Amino acid sequence: MQLIKKIIIVLIILVIIAAVVSLFFLNEAQRMIVGMGAGLGVINLLGLLYFVQKNADGRSDQPRH
Repeated sequence: MQLIKKIIIVLIILVIIAAVVSLFFLNEAQRMIVGMGAGLGVINLLGLLYFVQKNADGRSDQPRH
Protein backbone atom coordinates (compact mmCIF):
# COMPACT_ATOMS: atom_id res chain seq x y z
CA MET A 1 0.00 0.00 0.00
CA GLN A 2 2.87 2.36 0.68
CA LEU A 3 3.97 2.15 -2.95
CA ILE A 4 0.47 2.99 -4.17
CA LYS A 5 0.32 5.98 -1.82
CA LYS A 6 3.69 7.24 -3.05
CA ILE A 7 2.62 6.86 -6.68
CA ILE A 8 -0.59 8.81 -6.08
CA ILE A 9 1.30 11.60 -4.27
CA VAL A 10 3.82 11.80 -7.12
CA LEU A 11 0.96 12.02 -9.64
CA ILE A 12 -0.64 14.87 -7.65
CA ILE A 13 2.66 16.76 -7.64
CA LEU A 14 3.16 16.16 -11.37
CA VAL A 15 -0.33 17.43 -12.21
CA ILE A 16 0.26 20.61 -10.21
CA ILE A 17 3.71 21.23 -11.71
CA ALA A 18 2.48 20.58 -15.27
CA ALA A 19 -0.45 22.97 -14.80
CA VAL A 20 1.76 25.73 -13.38
CA VAL A 21 4.39 25.36 -16.11
CA SER A 22 1.79 25.34 -18.89
CA LEU A 23 0.20 28.56 -17.63
CA PHE A 24 3.09 30.57 -19.05
CA PHE A 25 2.32 29.42 -22.60
CA LEU A 26 -1.48 29.77 -22.68
CA ASN A 27 -3.95 32.58 -23.10
CA GLU A 28 -6.57 33.46 -20.50
CA ALA A 29 -9.32 31.06 -21.64
CA GLN A 30 -6.91 28.16 -21.93
CA ARG A 31 -5.53 28.94 -18.48
CA MET A 32 -9.01 28.64 -17.00
CA ILE A 33 -9.54 25.26 -18.68
CA VAL A 34 -6.15 23.94 -17.56
CA GLY A 35 -6.75 25.22 -14.03
CA MET A 36 -10.14 23.55 -13.78
CA GLY A 37 -8.83 20.31 -15.25
CA ALA A 38 -5.86 20.24 -12.90
CA GLY A 39 -8.10 21.03 -9.95
CA LEU A 40 -10.48 18.22 -10.81
CA GLY A 41 -7.58 15.85 -11.37
CA VAL A 42 -6.08 16.68 -7.97
CA ILE A 43 -9.46 16.26 -6.27
CA ASN A 44 -9.88 12.89 -7.99
CA LEU A 45 -6.43 11.72 -6.89
CA LEU A 46 -7.02 12.96 -3.33
CA GLY A 47 -10.25 10.96 -3.21
CA LEU A 48 -8.42 7.90 -4.46
CA LEU A 49 -5.72 8.42 -1.84
CA TYR A 50 -8.40 8.73 0.86
CA PHE A 51 -9.96 5.40 -0.05
CA VAL A 52 -6.59 3.68 -0.35
CA GLN A 53 -5.69 4.87 3.15
CA LYS A 54 -9.11 3.96 4.50
CA ASN A 55 -8.86 0.40 3.20
CA ALA A 56 -5.14 -0.05 3.87
CA ASP A 57 -5.69 -2.53 6.68
CA GLY A 58 -7.68 -4.87 4.45
CA ARG A 59 -10.81 -4.71 6.55
CA SER A 60 -14.05 -2.93 5.72
CA ASP A 61 -16.60 -1.43 8.13
CA GLN A 62 -19.28 -3.96 7.23
CA PRO A 63 -18.83 -7.69 7.72
CA ARG A 64 -18.89 -9.86 4.62
CA HIS A 65 -21.49 -12.58 4.39
